[in-house]
Amino acid sequence: MSRFAVVAQTLVIVALGACGRLGFDSIEVDGSTGSDATSDAAPASCPGGELLCLDPSFNGGGGVSVHHEDNSTFGYQGVAVQPDGKIVVAGQVFTANDQHAAVFRFNEDGTTDTSFAGGHFELPVSLGSTTSVMLVPDGSIVGVGTAGGVGLIFWVEADGTSRTSFGVNGATSSNLGTDDSVTFNGIARDPATGDVFVGGQGHVNTGGFDIVYGRVTPQGDFVSSFTTTHQALALDQFGSLLGIDATGKIDLVGQSFNGADFDGLIQHVDPGTGAETEWADFTDARLPGDFRYLSGVHLPDGSIVATGNIGPSGGPYNVGITKLGPSSGNMLPPDMSFGTAGLTTLSYGVSDESRSIVRLADGRFLVGVRVNTADGLQHSTIVLVDPNGAELASISPAFTPDIVDNGVLWLTVDAQGRVVVLGDVGGTIGPEVYLSRLIVP
Repeated sequence: MSRFAVVAQTLVIVALGACGRLGFDSIEVDGSTGSDATSDAAPASCPGGELLCLDPSFNGGGGVSVHHEDNSTFGYQGVAVQPDGKIVVAGQVFTANDQHAAVFRFNEDGTTDTSFAGGHFELPVSLGSTTSVMLVPDGSIVGVGTAGGVGLIFWVEADGTSRTSFGVNGATSSNLGTDDSVTFNGIARDPATGDVFVGGQGHVNTGGFDIVYGRVTPQGDFVSSFTTTHQALALDQFGSLLGIDATGKIDLVGQSFNGADFDGLIQHVDPGTGAETEWADFTDARLPGDFRYLSGVHLPDGSIVATGNIGPSGGPYNVGITKLGPSSGNMLPPDMSFGTAGLTTLSYGVSDESRSIVRLADGRFLVGVRVNTADGLQHSTIVLVDPNGAELASISPAFTPDIVDNGVLWLTVDAQGRVVVLGDVGGTIGPEVYLSRLIVP
């Protein structure tokens, strides 16, 4: 189990200009991403007047470490919260000589939901893994990931059984024209047609990895007329769907190799044809090195706030947060009023990264940070940031002595405005994950 202490942090800002790009996302309920999911509900107050605190109704006020029969691990950004408060997590289950894609479900208080196929759904496809989950209004769940080097998508009913009308036994897959090593990292749904959009990365003939994306019907067929080719840059890596914006366009996020280091990248895709334009490409000569977007969130005015890591080529890194837009022609320019020249950086350890960001109903953001320390371990920090990019407070988990390593993986907001945290832990107990829930008044 875990407990949290709220600590004040000093904001570190590095000047930067130019444009930007992003990273990963899991999608909730008809195209609203885990990051984009917000609630108009006023969250409860913290007992000591803190800016953020643990929800005392969740597992007695502490985080909860979970695993399945000592043989489960979880995907990177796969967590979503149902309208009834139940928590859905993406991952995989290991057998004696294989691994299968899986979806786990927990009750609102953090306990295992045994009504969901005993607690988890397992897809018996070799070398499978789930990275993201999407909730559908009928109570069903769509998961994406990879299986045997091919992009995987599968559909699960609310009771934890396969939707047999989708694909073959509830699943379908494609390499989307790449060589191999395809992983779908993001997913969104068109509520008008029921079609599902997937995005990720795959190995290409020209070398390296590149962004790939596709459109799938409710029957599990990939739409051949929907362009699935990647952008023709040298290397685009860690592609994913950020989500669907207010105009109905799909935003894909990733990183692009410019010949010396990596720049952030956003691709804007027409949902009908799949035609793409380069929407934003973040690079700046004043700060040479890598800028890798790993997550982002849409704002109501069409802007995007993105987070990832920034630093010298190959690291070490700080957390980088940018605000881009609103749009200007075919580009999404940086908002120079955010942070310093459109960028805020945060530093907590010898090297940090942020894989998740959520926007709260009042316009503030929570950013999940994996902190790499000098002792070679990772620690979780969750940072509250105001709409202009200034840090307000942070919260860090303190675990029992048998847990020596931990890192936040993903954040999402439930219908009551509470923030659910998914992270991983390690130590003498072996690899596990933790779930926790925060109140942010």
